[in-house]
Amino acid sequence: MARLRVKVVPRSAAAQVVGMDAAGVLKVKVRAAPEKGAANQEAQQLLSRFFGCAPSRCQIVHGAGQRLRLVEFPGLAPNALQEKLKCMT
Repeated sequence: MARLRVKVVPRSAAAQVVGMDAAGVLKVKVRAAPEKGAANQEAQQLLSRFFGCAPSRCQIVHGAGQRLRLVEFPGLAPNALQEKLKCMT
């Protein structure tokens, strides 16, 4: 099971995975407002498309109401996430 710290920036002009910062946190921009879980849902869909897994395999396990979240990918190996992130740089 892979876990990743993610910073979600709501109300952005475009939905995109920006990249890793120096602290090892993945920055994700979403267009949705942080109301009624809309930003979380869009972030989950964006991350699942980016990592090539089903949206049900992308779960926010901590920090759903904060900018910094802990996202878990059950059934995905940690090295699979790292390989995909390496392709960004």
